[in-house]
Amino acid sequence: MEHSDELRDVVLAAFQDFSSQDASWIDRHTSRHDGALLIGTDPNEWIKGGEQVAENAESEIQESTARFSSAGEIEAFVEGTVGWASARPVWTLEDGTEVPARWTGVFHREDGEWKMVQGHISVGVPNQDVFGE
Repeated sequence: MEHSDELRDVVLAAFQDFSSQDASWIDRHTSRHDGALLIGTDPNEWIKGGEQVAENAESEIQESTARFSSAGEIEAFVEGTVGWASARPVWTLEDGTEVPARWTGVFHREDGEWKMVQGHISVGVPNQDVFGE
């Protein structure tokens, strides 16, 4: 496996587009394979299938009042036609509150383009808040 500036740039473009409510990245870089999966921060956000993933992501981008103010550090790696990336983006809410998040994505090269086949975004919760330790 090796670091990939190309895939890192694809991910950076996603956060830039999402920040400006531009959903064009979704159309270009989301796999339409039935195995595509998107997992969001809400427990009910478990979206399966490429068409459903794209539709959900486009709606979220266009309807949400929260914006990514930073993509944070992005790392991307590839091995053949598979790539994966991680980022620590920050959402900024309408009132200016910043919410740090964690994002990972898995990509597959399809027709010469990196297409996301799995995406997951979450907000970290301290272990003591979850397990009472």
